[in-house]
Amino acid sequence: MSWNSPIFDRTNEDVLKVQTYDTMGFKYLDENQKREWRSGP
Repeated sequence: MSWNSPIFDRTNEDVLKVQTYDTMGFKYLDENQKREWRSGP
């Protein structure tokens, strides 16, 4: 397993967006949301 640096620069808005996307479910996201999810929040 490779080392992943911890992430400290996330805002509360970032966390809420990821939680919302997770609640919606990937198959219900629009194409822009899916692209954003794949690029790594």
